[in-house]
Amino acid sequence: KITGATGEKAVVGDDLTATAQSSNVSTAVYVWDGQAATKDQQTYTVDAADAGKTLTVTITDDSLYGEIKGTIAVANNDTSLKSVLVNGETATTSDQAKYTVELDSTTDLTTLDVSAVVATATDTNAKVGTVTKDSSSDADKAVFKFTVTAEDGTTNKEYTVEVTKKSSTATQENVEKEVTLADGNDTITLTIAGGG
Repeated sequence: KITGATGEKAVVGDDLTATAQSSNVSTAVYVWDGQAATKDQQTYTVDAADAGKTLTVTITDDSLYGEIKGTIAVANNDTSLKSVLVNGETATTSDQAKYTVELDSTTDLTTLDVSAVVATATDTNAKVGTVTKDSSSDADKAVFKFTVTAEDGTTNKEYTVEVTKKSSTATQENVEKEVTLADGNDTITLTIAGGG
């Protein structure tokens, strides 16, 4: 059997101990996940590379029982996100910590609610925490924050989602209109702002 796990699954940092269930196993050699065989190496410390995997210990005893295997799962420490949607629009990221998205120019960011943000963790056993709207939000930018907790229950990562609006498609262009006086000799040029 394998003991020393924090819970049903082991987590990074746990010191595991493998024990043959028979007292007759006296010349055992223990191998943890393909590591070099070490006589009487019953213990193994779970490291970050083991997260999300299933560890196998092989106990070999030539005197009587031959080879015995034991396994234990290691909880994942993955806090990454599969996707972030805001009002159905996909947010993008360049640093895996801050996501950004532009919504339609008519969107009222002051009334955009936390329910508009839907985040999905990569690991289905990770938990996405409550989304909150930051006090820095205003009419030009809405800022949301939440934390993802990995399956191991201790690894956390905070994410920020910044929401802005697309520029209006209407542009203020200057329109030049030439007006020629009736006598044909003088020309007056008027500049009128677009839309005016």
